Amino acid sequence: MRLITHVCLPKPLNVSGKTKFWCLLVDETDTVCSVSPMEDGTDLTGENWQGDWISPMGVDLQINGGLGLSFTELNMEELPKLFRLLDLLWIDGIEAICPTFVSCDASALRLGLEVLREARKSTNASRCNLLGAHLEGPFLSKAR
Repeated sequence: MRLITHVCLPKPLNVSGKTKFWCLLVDETDTVCSVSPMEDGTDLTGENWQGDWISPMGVDLQINGGLGLSFTELNMEELPKLFRLLDLLWIDGIEAICPTFVSCDASALRLGLEVLREARKSTNASRCNLLGAHLEGPFLSKAR
């Protein structure tokens, strides 16, 4: 276990007051086990982050693709590239995404959704999760 001190945590914009420091107890796998406020003037022995910020992983609710991959052009042969994208997003601090399908024909949409369904079967602890799909454009029209 290691102790990280003098860490700032996000707070709502409408909360005023001076920045408060926190300390984190982290295990051997870099998992945060506890978070505690630091009292003013506290001088703990540990890894001093000097006011750097730490926050939970992000969720991207509208992403069109990456690594040259467009979700509207997905096919089963693109699964390895999709997995590589999900792995890189995880490393960059994104826990989950909702892939966006911009206007495309129905067959491309069906195939893309099928690829996402297949990809969801291969999740692991170090890969960004697929939450579902975000459909844009004519998919919002009752006529379509």
